Amino acid sequence: MPALHVAASVPTTVAPLSLLLSPLSSGSHIFSAPQPSSPLVNASSISLGGNLTVVDLPGITRVPVHGEPENIYVQIKDIIMEYIRPEESIILNVLSAIVDFTTCESIRMSQSVDKTGLRTLAVVTKADKSPEGLLEKVTADDVNIGLGYVREAFPNDSDDIVSAFEGNSNLFWVERFGKQFLGMNDLWVKHCGISHIGSFKDLGMTVLVSQVNRLRKMNRPVVGVGCASIGDTSTALSAYYASAGIPSIVFLPANRISIAQLVQPIANGAFVLSIDTDFDGCMQLIREVMAELPIYLANSLNSLRLEGQKTAAIEILQQFDWQVPDWVIVPGGNLGNIYAFYKGFHICKELGLVDKIPRLVCAQAANANPLYLYFKSGWKDFKAVKANTTFASAIQTGDPVSIDRAVYALKNSNGIVEEATEEELMDAMAQADSTGMFICPYTGVALTVLFKLRNSGVIKPTDRTVVVSTAHRLKFTQSKIDYHSKDIKEMACRYANPPVQVKADFGSVMDVLKKYLLSKAPKH
Repeated sequence: MPALHVAASVPTTVAPLSLLLSPLSSGSHIFSAPQPSSPLVNASSISLGGNLTVVDLPGITRVPVHGEPENIYVQIKDIIMEYIRPEESIILNVLSAIVDFTTCESIRMSQSVDKTGLRTLAVVTKADKSPEGLLEKVTADDVNIGLGYVREAFPNDSDDIVSAFEGNSNLFWVERFGKQFLGMNDLWVKHCGISHIGSFKDLGMTVLVSQVNRLRKMNRPVVGVGCASIGDTSTALSAYYASAGIPSIVFLPANRISIAQLVQPIANGAFVLSIDTDFDGCMQLIREVMAELPIYLANSLNSLRLEGQKTAAIEILQQFDWQVPDWVIVPGGNLGNIYAFYKGFHICKELGLVDKIPRLVCAQAANANPLYLYFKSGWKDFKAVKANTTFASAIQTGDPVSIDRAVYALKNSNGIVEEATEEELMDAMAQADSTGMFICPYTGVALTVLFKLRNSGVIKPTDRTVVVSTAHRLKFTQSKIDYHSKDIKEMACRYANPPVQVKADFGSVMDVLKKYLLSKAPKH
């Protein structure tokens, strides 16, 4: 299907992939019938023939459903009416023409997410379980629900788009590391942190800020945008909203993020609140504040973020020429990203671009591991935990808001959850760096998990495996300095490579160099 290839379908100057693959950010609609101005409770519909009906809700992407629209509408209208004003923009996206259990499960998840009062509705997607597949089942107009992600569903007015041309990040073959440490020939790292602000979160923030930019131009009641953050959500938020001239507000836990991450929102002019609590405490506070003030939430609980982040999965498939990897390992804290990857892979399967999805692995720090504990219980007993300090600070979350989404993604991808201790993640980071990489602590968590799954035989030597690197390594130089200085309490730092102190004379330098070169000489 060459028409589905983004590079072939859309001029690269129009919008980034994260926007082009999102059904969200404009007044443009999938179908051409006029949008009604009636209140939300009086939603109208148009028939496409047979049992296919298109529900037309004000401000909502039109949704093809099977039979009468009330069946799906009744399930969602109460949470919409309670928490979202009728004139505000909402996104509801059902990819196929049949509402089945998968759709209902997604709706149940969105209800659980949205009962907090956040002014958004989680995007509802469906998995088409029919053997004949999505594109053989729908009408010609309905195909635009799928193809529109690439060709039509972006703002009519390009001035609404706020982008730093994110995406298209490097998929790096880590040949030496894979062979030397893991006995693998087909190991790859997806460097999502090589981006404008140095994080994968650029992908989601361009989508969200473009939508907010459009809403403000329409004089909708959005005064500012806020987030709770322990790292790169705040950096992406502040940079993109500064670019659009929209006030941004950041709730940060005091003394819990790196200076490199903290300086970015400050430099970009965000209003930064340093609060004496952890991330979960900041998240609770911003929810309470949003109930009183016209602030729009920018955390991954907002489904617009995930619409952008899912494009990293689609990029992986494109970069492999639509060959599906066996495994994709994603660091997880607040857990929106593991669901976004699942969604990206799943959409490509629905569209017939691939015939399967990879097995997903969520990698957690042992100091903040509620999903891992839930997984080990057989999905029977979820309990939030008190997150302890970890070098992987951005995934230091004890009560993740996207827990339901993450579980859904893992169950539907035959996924696994594993954890990494502080010493394990720092050792893995040092081992990777010694082979030419220079990675962040979150990638260290993911690589530790890979070590464990290889050692247990779950991942085979020939399995094509992708490790997702979520942040730019230069934000974490202090932790690397401390490791190689062996200055981390109760950590052996087994792979430390400290500088050698040498006297300033020729003989001393020669002695040291000879000893070093002798240790590196090939053994025969």
